[in-house]
Amino acid sequence: MNFKSFARRLACATTLAFASFASHAQFVSGELLTAAALNAALASPTITNGTITGLTAPLAVTLGGTGASTLVGLIAPVDLAAQAANTVLANVMGSSASPTAFAMPSCSTSSSALQYTSGTGFNCSTSVNAATLLGGTWNSPGNIGTTSPGSGSFTTLAASGTVSGTGFSTYLASPPAIGGTTPAAGAFTTLSATGAVSGAGFTNLFASPPAIGGTAAAAGSFTTLSASSTVSGTGFSNYLASPPAIGGTTAAAGKFTTLQATSTITPSSTAGIVGTTTNDNANAGSDGEFICAQVTNGGSPSACATNSSTPVSLTTGTAANVTSISLTPGDWDVRGAVFTIPNAATTISVVSGWISTISATLPSTASQLVSWEFFALPFTTGQGTALPLAPARISVASTTTVYLSAYSTFGTNTMSAAGWIAARRVR
Repeated sequence: MNFKSFARRLACATTLAFASFASHAQFVSGELLTAAALNAALASPTITNGTITGLTAPLAVTLGGTGASTLVGLIAPVDLAAQAANTVLANVMGSSASPTAFAMPSCSTSSSALQYTSGTGFNCSTSVNAATLLGGTWNSPGNIGTTSPGSGSFTTLAASGTVSGTGFSTYLASPPAIGGTTPAAGAFTTLSATGAVSGAGFTNLFASPPAIGGTAAAAGSFTTLSASSTVSGTGFSNYLASPPAIGGTTAAAGKFTTLQATSTITPSSTAGIVGTTTNDNANAGSDGEFICAQVTNGGSPSACATNSSTPVSLTTGTAANVTSISLTPGDWDVRGAVFTIPNAATTISVVSGWISTISATLPSTASQLVSWEFFALPFTTGQGTALPLAPARISVASTTTVYLSAYSTFGTNTMSAAGWIAARRVR
């Protein structure tokens, strides 16, 4: 409040007060006013926050007064002294006291809440959570309806423990039909039943199911499509009569567990069919399957399916089997070698080795042999020989034994034979 305004209002109030006092003739003209007399005269009216009370004889309106014993509004808000920004005049003490300037805290964020504490004043909570709302916590909220259970609606209701209560027990013991009290339509991603599925809707649907797509045939995708009877229709007929290449309109890469062709398979003339890139073996029955058997003069042979380190003893002028292999149906290339092993004093006139499907029989016609070597020469006494047998085709319709055989005519001492036979499936 500025000083001039205050002085003017105080003068007005004093005039009214003295006017009231004069009506009681407390002072007379020329009277000397002492301090005691003046205090006694002013003891009754009081001025509090701009309001004068206790006037016993207010000045009448006709004389310029208010006619009231209480004067209000002598000090307006604009007359108060300027305060700092964000400041209020208040009594924040815990008992009666004059108002003072109180600086308000900043409380402007979405998670802030203004709080008032008696005897302290205003403060700001910057974390609005369950601890400051109704005394609860979000981690352990009370029952719906505060202190007692109440009704509530939920879009999703989940429980990590047992769900109990009469409402749940009654509902689960006898749940209503979908749609409330009467059956209603519903859509399901998966529908399963542990008992019989009944109802006119199911019966009618299964008795006469609609075509895929509703009332008319429509396109559909299937992981597995099977039929217990004839599959018909223009689409199937056209497709099966002229199926497209794998990959749609152009040939594409594909993997198959079994691939069959009734006509020519034409791979790239440069890329061809890719062969193995490591030291493995083709599966039995596959192109490239390899079978072998061997007999050595000592050592520890192990590379073939049949292995022996003991040469076969020969009798002069008699054929003998060195070893053999079993070929399953198919087309095979077979090759081998026979080694004669005489004693140092053995005289030799004939040595021979061959591959045949006939056991221990010196071939007499071309039909009895596959690959054959025969030598009748003046051999050096005790001289051994090696007879390589060229590759030859053996095509069989059933499992067949193929023999590696040897023959020698010799005198004076002993003769034995060793060798190997191998076959590779070519188709």
